[in-house]
Amino acid sequence: MARVELFPNVFVEISPISEECTHQRSQSMKLEIEITEQEIKDAIEKKVRVAIADQTNKWAIDCYINDEVKRKVPQVIDSLIDQCLDQHDQLKAKIIDRIEKSLTCKVQAVLKMKAHQRQN
Repeated sequence: MARVELFPNVFVEISPISEECTHQRSQSMKLEIEITEQEIKDAIEKKVRVAIADQTNKWAIDCYINDEVKRKVPQVIDSLIDQCLDQHDQLKAKIIDRIEKSLTCKVQAVLKMKAHQRQN
């Protein structure tokens, strides 16, 4: 009997079935293969990935994706516009606040510079 490792964790055992069979032209052999559950899962996953890739590479899928994108883009854009319009007052208040702070800092800097010039 011989035990051979074909791949990591995949073993093949080869042995004669019986001594009675040895008189035939070729010797009959018993073949046992050990495969882990993970290796079976990996093999199935690989086949599923290939099947999905085959389906997504077809022309009909490209057309379907393009049609769906064309159909949904206007809805998404409308939604974004609505969000911007709903937040208009908040955005306007933030912009005004930042402009006021910036102008206040600039005016204070100019007033300090003028006061400094008067002292000299």
